[in-house]
Amino acid sequence: MGADQRLFSRLNAGKHELCPVSWLKPGRQDTLATYARKLLPQISDAANSALLGVSMGGMIAIELAKLTPFKKIILISSAKTFHELPPYLRKVGNAGWYKKITARRLIRLRQLAAPLMNRLGGGYRVSGQMIKDTDPEFLDWCMKAVLTWNNETIPANLIHIHGTADLLLPARYISGYIPVKRGSHLIIYQQANKINELLHGLPEES
Repeated sequence: MGADQRLFSRLNAGKHELCPVSWLKPGRQDTLATYARKLLPQISDAANSALLGVSMGGMIAIELAKLTPFKKIILISSAKTFHELPPYLRKVGNAGWYKKITARRLIRLRQLAAPLMNRLGGGYRVSGQMIKDTDPEFLDWCMKAVLTWNNETIPANLIHIHGTADLLLPARYISGYIPVKRGSHLIIYQQANKINELLHGLPEES
């Protein structure tokens, strides 16, 4: 949530052009589905493009795929349906407890945990900095939108890459994915060489 182009800085698109989709300011009542519709005008030639989404971005990729066909959908460290969210997160969403988990509290927690995150490595430093740099209102919306997501549709041309040591979206709740051994939620940054290898090994037609 709140990730930006820095998360993709180690991604090697090879012969393909990487075209980031920019976040827009969501309406207070936007869901991931309605927000995806607002992002759609940024995407051209979807039928000949692969759409890659990480974490919440993967969920939005699912919603975009409902609106227009893509050549391929690639999820990394994400969930295909709300059933793949861990039960405790679904419980938080159903009970409305996300209202108590504000962005300002997350940013304060990040500040307190900064020394530990810095010792853990670059991925955690970058992740923490992106959280710090994100508009708190946008982060609040992200938490609500993810925790109340109700998608049950899985596109046929979808490929899911997931770390086996992901603590945010544990792999035991995920099905039908390509595993990255000992990979955390930040595999796209921390294990970029492995991700690039997997992406370059995918067939042109899924």
